[in-house]
Amino acid sequence: MVRLRLVLWFGLGFGVASIAFLMACAGGNSAPPPQIAVTVHPKPASVVAGSQQQQFSAAISNDS
Repeated sequence: MVRLRLVLWFGLGFGVASIAFLMACAGGNSAPPPQIAVTVHPKPASVVAGSQQQQFSAAISNDS
């Protein structure tokens, strides 16, 4: 009788610990990372092929 009671308490404790562990490892609601954005200046960064050169710059944000 004592052994049965000990086994039942052990099983109950193991079950509660297992449920707590699974609830803790369920992840969570983490927000997705922000989208990477690329900005090109000047905005119309285009030229006629082979006839002109155009200086432009690009900036990247949210890349880390």
